[in-house]
Order: sequence, then structure tokens, then C-alpha cells
Amino acid sequence: MEAFAYMLGKNRILSIAELASHFHFNGIGFRVLENRQDFFIAESERPADANALGGLIKAAEIRNVIGRKELPGFLKHDSDMNLFFIKTDDSRLVFGVSIYPWSRKNIELHKRISLIIKKRLREEGLKAHYFNLPKDRCSLTHVEVIRQEIIEKSFEIVLLICDSRIYIGKTVGCHNPFEFQKRDVERPVVRSELSTSPRLSRILINLTGYRKGDKLIDPFCGTGTILQEAAVMGLDFYGLDLDKNMADAGRKNLYWISEKYKLNLENLHEKIKQGDARNSSDVFPNNGFDAIATEPYLGPLLKRRPDLNHAKGIIREIEPLYEAFLKEAHKILRPGGRISIVSPRFITEKGIVRLETERLAGKSGLQPFDILQLYKINHPHPLTDFEEGQFLGREIHIFEKAE
Repeated sequence: MEAFAYMLGKNRILSIAELASHFHFNGIGFRVLENRQDFFIAESERPADANALGGLIKAAEIRNVIGRKELPGFLKHDSDMNLFFIKTDDSRLVFGVSIYPWSRKNIELHKRISLIIKKRLREEGLKAHYFNLPKDRCSLTHVEVIRQEIIEKSFEIVLLICDSRIYIGKTVGCHNPFEFQKRDVERPVVRSELSTSPRLSRILINLTGYRKGDKLIDPFCGTGTILQEAAVMGLDFYGLDLDKNMADAGRKNLYWISEKYKLNLENLHEKIKQGDARNSSDVFPNNGFDAIATEPYLGPLLKRRPDLNHAKGIIREIEPLYEAFLKEAHKILRPGGRISIVSPRFITEKGIVRLETERLAGKSGLQPFDILQLYKINHPHPLTDFEEGQFLGREIHIFEKAE
């Protein structure tokens, strides 16, 4: 097995859970080497595709591992850098250097390494220039890598500094945010205040452990964001929504995605239906789906932080919806199928108020599935997705129907 490094998105634990699911359910063995705040390094048979996942920023192939004390010697023997050079007919080459984690001393190291590579490339007869970063950064963003076409036309060398060793690698994959943005803002019907983001939709799908040819359903499909990602990923998808206007909007967006990505989607009126998720088994067959990925109703839109009693009132209001739906989810899932589901988490001035989703799922016969525990990766429970300062966060749960 080879070693690969992954630069993680803002929600590192969720990113690692998605990565572990990708490896596990695709039968790719992997072993954790480093689990750091800014990156994750694992041995595996092949790298994960950064564009197939919603939570990764970059993927790098590790080419060398040295002790921290060996770095000065490594920099002096710049011929070692040949591991990263590419032969090109382009007389002008813009390359990148990124060092993780961020620290002030690594900013100076970044400049030294960039100059060494530039000198070496000029000896090869190339007019080489390194991508000049602002003074407060020592790594390129994924947007910079994409816009400069660094992977296709040049290279990016990455140094990942750990306690006693330094991993040196070459970027082989990069998340393209422009495709996610296109699917989010260019589609015919946009309801941003009611929609799951394409990034989180992709993560939810990957957490189910789907396989090619699996049937996936979103019983609260709304404008179809999760279904759009499922379509682009090549799944056999289905949707349901109580609101006829939402079901119509979902079909409209799916027709758009079909044309935009040349997917040749058909029978969308059969695939996306109006109906109540609390009666899903009346619309779709029992044991009919391999996976469910969904974000149900999280409560009314809030303009300010709720107080403790208000948050508890919202939870009491939506609990019957979740309880009824999870019973239906157990019916329509095949044995061994999994559901990734979002539930609300309110951050009030007097503490956190949440829905007891695990208890409701247990009453429905669904069992918790923890991919990180399977690989002995410690993490807070449950998985969450929210940014500092927000008063409504998302909890993300994965449950499985027993075989």
C-alpha cells in the first residue's frame, strides 16, 4: 500500500468520516498514519478522488518521509526534488508549494523551498516561477490550484510536518468548488434558505456507503439538491416531498442537471413524487432501497437565537415527524441498507437543545452505524455540521437496518 495525504475541509471530523466510508464501502483497505488538525495521512491501495467527496480539499501522493532533523540536508540536495518535476514543452512553468500546518516559521521555509525548486527548474531550461502567496500564508488554496491548473500543467509539492517526521508529497487531486457552485446557483429553482448545500448533500450520500447501481431515496427532497448529487454520482435515485410545488421544482432542477451534464435522465415524474414521508411505504415498495440520504424539516426559519424554551418547543413540534418517518425508513430500506439523516441542534444561551434521534431510530428498529469507531478513530458524538456563531446546527446520524 502507498501513503496518501488529505487536506480536510472546515469540518475535519465529518470529512474523515466521509473518507473512511469511501474506503470501507469500496473495499479499499486503509491504515491511519497521521490524524492531525489540518490533514489526514493513510496508507491505501489507491487514493480517494477529491472530486468524488464533499469534504476534502486536496489529495497528495506521499513521495518521501524524512525526520525533522533531516530537512536542512534535504533542502541542500535539491536533486532529491526530481521526484516532483514533470517534463513539459511549456517554456513558462508556474508551480506551487504548500506547507501544513500553518505557522510563522513555515512561511520562511515556504520561500526557501520555492526558490530551490525554481533554481533547479531553470537549470533544466525552464522559465519557472512559484505561485507567490500572501505573507501570512504558507499553503495554496484549492481555488488557486484549480485556477492555475497546477495539477494538469505543473505540480504542487506539499510538506506535512508532524512531531518527529515530515511527509513530502505531490498533489494529485483537488476539490473543484466551481462545479458545486454551478449546481447550487445556476439551477432553475433556488431556495437557499430551505436547501441542503451540494457539499453536504454529497457527504450525506457518501456516508450511506452506496455502491454503483444502488437505489437511493430522499423522502424530503425539496428542490432536489441531494438528488442532483446522486444523479451526477450515477445512482438510481428517487424523491418524495409533501409539497407539490417542491416536487415540481425538484423535477425541474433534475431536468436541468440532466441536460447540463448529459445524463439522459428519464421518467422523472415516476422517480420524484408528491407524497408524505410519514407514509413512504404507501408510495414506494418495502425493502426497495439500498440507501436513504435526507434532511427533514428542521423547524421554522429563525432570524435570531432562540431561548431555551423556544428551542425545546421546536423539538417537541418536530419529534412526531421524525418518529413516524424513521418507522417508514425501516420499512423501505432493504436489510443491510443505511440512512444518513440530518436533525437539528439548537445552541441557546443556556445550553444545547437537540432531538434524541438515536432513541427514535432505536424505537424504529434501526441501529447506529459509526464508521469512525470501526476504524478506532476517536471523535465527538454525534457528527455535527455548523460554524461558530450559528444558533442552528445540523447533527448527522447514520443508521443501519439489520440483515
